[in-house]
Amino acid sequence: MSLFCLSSCYQDVELNHVVNPSLVINAAVSADTIVMASISQTVPFTDSRDVHPILDDAEVGLYVNGEYVNNMIWHKNETSASGMYCSSYYPQNGDIIKIVAKHDSRQAWAEDTVPEKCIINKLDVTFDIFDDSNSVIYDGEHVIPGKKYVFTYRVTFHDNPNKKNYYCIRIDNSLGNVNDIGTLDYSSDPVFIAQSQALNGINMDKSILGQGGRTFSDDMFQGQSYTMTIKEEESISFYDYRSNLPRRIMLYSLSESYYKYLSGLLNDESGNSVTESLMSFGFKEPVRHFSNVVSGTGILGCFQMDTYVIDLNSVQ
Repeated sequence: MSLFCLSSCYQDVELNHVVNPSLVINAAVSADTIVMASISQTVPFTDSRDVHPILDDAEVGLYVNGEYVNNMIWHKNETSASGMYCSSYYPQNGDIIKIVAKHDSRQAWAEDTVPEKCIINKLDVTFDIFDDSNSVIYDGEHVIPGKKYVFTYRVTFHDNPNKKNYYCIRIDNSLGNVNDIGTLDYSSDPVFIAQSQALNGINMDKSILGQGGRTFSDDMFQGQSYTMTIKEEESISFYDYRSNLPRRIMLYSLSESYYKYLSGLLNDESGNSVTESLMSFGFKEPVRHFSNVVSGTGILGCFQMDTYVIDLNSVQ
């Protein structure tokens, strides 16, 4: 409270001061496809543009395990003003991928290692029906609670031993849409309970959300088989009007750099972060996203992904 007793002071800051823009490297590298990268540059935060300007005339070199491979070629997206720099190289397990971008007198580079792929060994899905306090039905005389389905996913995989491993779990409608499914709740799994307590301390909201997925490490099950539990729930009407209910469960094996980057994006989206609590009192820390780009910003992140597809209509 003493802060509010102090006299205020102000200082004018010139926001239009021109600084040299930095190069931005964005690349998500997987063994399933060739190495591709987007090269752009930063803009002042007062700039009204929604996206950073894409550079289509940069010199972009690809190096693998310390050896030069080739220059990546610009390919324009015919349906938009964007595009990608593409190589012809398919990464392998353990490859050290390095991308060096040059434009005018600027140079930036990033390096990361392709992790080993972790396989989904087993998927079990069950469902229950519960009263839904958020949905009511009027039968002409009485107002009664509606019903909701709760689907429980149990995803079993074996952690690669003798090393620190990083993961991301994600569920969508098999077409990439994570909003066309019920609300995902991770609060039944010890990994995410411990993660939430570490981030937020005592949390009165018992749900742990993350519609776009959540990252985690192998701290609790290093070198062992683990069954992860995730719940999806929504009113019965949400499911009943759909003829099929495909779900794609995706287990990403992440490099440490990509894990740090995605954790800043996904785990803060849940609405349970400590910054949300600060916002309710009028304070908010600026969001800082991890970057492994030297002399620039962005991310070069390596990953591998295993998938399992199921139709919820087949669940008994």
